[in-house]
Amino acid sequence: MTRDGADNSDSQDLPDLDGLVIPDDLSSLFGDSPVEGAPSDEGVAEEEQAPRYINTTAVVLTAVKQAKVLASLLALAGIEAAVVPSGKGAIAVRYVEQLESEADPAELLSGFPREAEALGAALSVAARSETVLLAARVSSIDGEITGQVRARRYRGGQIVNEPPPGLVLAQADAVAERLLIGLIQAPEVAGYISSADLNSKSGRGFFGRKRREGDDA
Repeated sequence: MTRDGADNSDSQDLPDLDGLVIPDDLSSLFGDSPVEGAPSDEGVAEEEQAPRYINTTAVVLTAVKQAKVLASLLALAGIEAAVVPSGKGAIAVRYVEQLESEADPAELLSGFPREAEALGAALSVAARSETVLLAARVSSIDGEITGQVRARRYRGGQIVNEPPPGLVLAQADAVAERLLIGLIQAPEVAGYISSADLNSKSGRGFFGRKRREGDDA
């Protein structure tokens, strides 16, 4: 067989490549099926759209001796909060939940939601004595409590200073710290009372004095 004949025989075994087109984007060669284990676009979108909340526990230390009296002051001021007794003065507690996307950046930086600030300031006026607001954003991860705690002192509705939280808690009743970091909830404390429970429907004044017709006070 001649050399020319061998060449012609080889060329007959090769496919015709003249009509083959190689795309610039080779991804089309793999079809539409997702890679196993990879998150779908829908799942990622749902995760991104899930709302995130910021939870703050606000604890206000006061010099008011009786929890019921403190709850009455809150009710008179139109403020809803939980109140628990302690050996060093009644404590007001409020749980604040904020949508992260709607939270004021100034509040996020300070660590004090407006609701918490209003509670501390209002009580310093109503009780006519200094109050200390403690605000905590904490979480428990593998049994370890992490987060931040801030303290702010009020007098006559005005900010006095921001003392170290550790020093404030060292001088407060142990229940204050337990409430602050979530080891116990306000309704679980013996003697708990809510200012929302004190209203005129009971037929008694906020301080337990029975109302009479025509009584202005």
